Order: sequence, then C-alpha cells, then structure tokens
Amino acid sequence: MQYDDIRESMNRNNCHALSINEIEHRELVSMKTGKTFSKSAILTDFFEFKDLFVHHEILEPGKQASAPHRHTSCEEMIVVLEGCPTLYLGDLVRQLKPGDFVGFNPVSQELHFIENTTDEEVRFLVICSNPKSDQTIYN
Repeated sequence: MQYDDIRESMNRNNCHALSINEIEHRELVSMKTGKTFSKSAILTDFFEFKDLFVHHEILEPGKQASAPHRHTSCEEMIVVLEGCPTLYLGDLVRQLKPGDFVGFNPVSQELHFIENTTDEEVRFLVICSNPKSDQTIYN
C-alpha cells in the first residue's frame, strides 16, 4: 500500500497518520526569564488525548530543552531520535545517542533537563502521563 492509500484508509476509519516533519514546531520561551529553548510540536493535540502527552523536540546546538525541573506526579520519558544530547539529572551528566531513552519518576527529587552541547541538531520525543494534579518544580 502506498502512503496516500494508508492515510485515506486511516481517515475513513477515524484514525489519523501525520508526519512529524510536516507539523509546525514552536520555539519554547520562558515566561519568567525570556530565555529561548527547543522548538516543540505537541503530537497528542492532534488526537485530543487527555491522559497522554507526547511532544517532538528539535534542539539546536547550544540550546537547552527546558530549565532544570521535576514533576510532582507526571511520569516522563525521553527517546532520542537524532543527535547526541546531554542529559542532566541531579549531579549525573550523561551523553545520550540515538535510540537511548531515559525515564523520570515523579518520586525523585532530582531536577533534570536535556542540552545540546554538540554542533548537530538533536531530535527527541518526550512522552508523559498527563495528570491534572501535576506541578512542575523549577530550581
């Protein structure tokens, strides 16, 4: 089956297929400091999901994906698709590569963030639970 045939069949069956490369990504900006972060597209918005939150991130060289943070009830996982970002988790610093994934449990008190310390663009998925009670704690 050709891609267009698959897409047409999925639409007939109320199932949607989209390409990450076709979706607009918006630059994230801290409301507190004005600092710019990654470019992000929230994939789950296309399906009106309530309990799952997935976004695709494009991280330019020298940028962080976010400020250091942790969640009070959200379970979060990062899956590296392209590039080699640096993971910061408390005192741990680790270079990641395509195919690597890491999870952040809300019981941890450690702050985390991803940074691109390379000269190449990084792309990754962030997959999270979406509890209404979650609070994001920054340093």
